[in-house]
Amino acid sequence: MSLVQILNLEFKRANDQNSVQQRFPRSSGSFKRNRRKPKRNADPIGFEEWQATDREFWKFVTKMLRNWRATERQCSAIRRPITFVQNIKLKIKSNRKLYQTELEAYRQTMKEHIPIPNGESFDLP
Repeated sequence: MSLVQILNLEFKRANDQNSVQQRFPRSSGSFKRNRRKPKRNADPIGFEEWQATDREFWKFVTKMLRNWRATERQCSAIRRPITFVQNIKLKIKSNRKLYQTELEAYRQTMKEHIPIPNGESFDLP
């Protein structure tokens, strides 16, 4: 076979529909991927050898810390400004009553918002 014939065969194989599908198979499912859950901490070394009361206490404390961490994450006051694109989307959808109400409430909140001084919180002592 000559060099030209070999190149033609390679070109045909590269453009063949089957080879394209083999290289880039279609994925089943949507583009939205599920976020992986973080793994929980494994039991400490020698956990099975602990006394039953110590094991139960360790499980209880671990559960309480996990719940506290989740509550801290959920209750943290994170305020993000509306981006340019989000603002345009809200203006386009502003003919709907709900978006108008939400946008007015957001603007009113941003006008009246007073930041909490450092070292203070709303939590009870």
